[in-house]
Amino acid sequence: MSAAPYSARRSPWLNVTIFLAYALIAVVMTWPLARQLGSAIAGEGTDVWVHQWTFWWIKQALLSGQSPFFTTLLYYPEGVSLTSHNIAWFNIAMWLPLQAFLGSTTAYNLVFMLVLALNSFAFYLLAKEETGQVAAAFVGGLIVGFWPYTFSHDDHPNLMAMFWLPLTMYFLLRLFRRGRWRDALFAALSLAMIGITRWQLLVMSAPLLIAYTVYLYYREGRGQARQTAVLLLFAVLLSALLMAPLAAPVVLDQLGRSGPEAVAAEETDLPLTDLLAYVMPPDLYRALWDQIPDPLPYPQWEPYHTIASSAYHIPFLGLLTLALALYGLWRRWKQTW
Repeated sequence: MSAAPYSARRSPWLNVTIFLAYALIAVVMTWPLARQLGSAIAGEGTDVWVHQWTFWWIKQALLSGQSPFFTTLLYYPEGVSLTSHNIAWFNIAMWLPLQAFLGSTTAYNLVFMLVLALNSFAFYLLAKEETGQVAAAFVGGLIVGFWPYTFSHDDHPNLMAMFWLPLTMYFLLRLFRRGRWRDALFAALSLAMIGITRWQLLVMSAPLLIAYTVYLYYREGRGQARQTAVLLLFAVLLSALLMAPLAAPVVLDQLGRSGPEAVAAEETDLPLTDLLAYVMPPDLYRALWDQIPDPLPYPQWEPYHTIASSAYHIPFLGLLTLALALYGLWRRWKQTW
């Protein structure tokens, strides 16, 4: 299967227009945040304030020449390692220059909305490359970028920044189709940024990226397998090299942990979700499991504690999304099969 001709899809102004449209939608979806850029913080929950401190600390560490991976401001005077701390490196990199001119709060909120627009735009690029259909790609980007689950993690700014994954897939697809070093370079950069943005995202993305690469090999790349293999190896090695400066302190700390800060966080009892939550509206889902109270008492979430996270982090795909997917399956059932 090959995509439609590229000539109708190369206009840079089209991409600029699409991105601006997503940015405008991000303003609407987060309203009234745009009206309160300097007086309110995007997101809810205690982790929002943890990230505010982390943003500030990284700035102070860089300005004073200190290591960002250790501070005496916590557990004073001995201090504590921050190698296991959730540092939103990409968000902070975007925030640092903006806060110098606009202030900390305004810069944080602008980056928050920018991430939503980038989530949409990255998937739009992937979908357009796959299908050659601008309208379908735009709708796909809209769905992915503003998925309720993303919004329900509004207190985790770097967990929301999932656009590096579709960007990596986008450049992998171009790599297989065109066999260019430039695409391998950008694939490596995007892959590295998945981990740098948040290491957990790299772990969660790995199975999908491996499966997609195998799929592309059988669909696109068997005719030039040797060249493609060289480009893929280059992309993987370069991405590892790019991640190394930030990954090395984390890995070394995990390998040699000792002392009071080496307390493992046990999360096996945290709530999960079930497949039904993806296709059923939250209110209907809760009505089905009517024993789940709202709000949920913590930590006693019996009898359905193992699926109770659906009441907080909503994975529901949306009725329109499901309808469009079913319509596409029906119209193109041979290709789908």
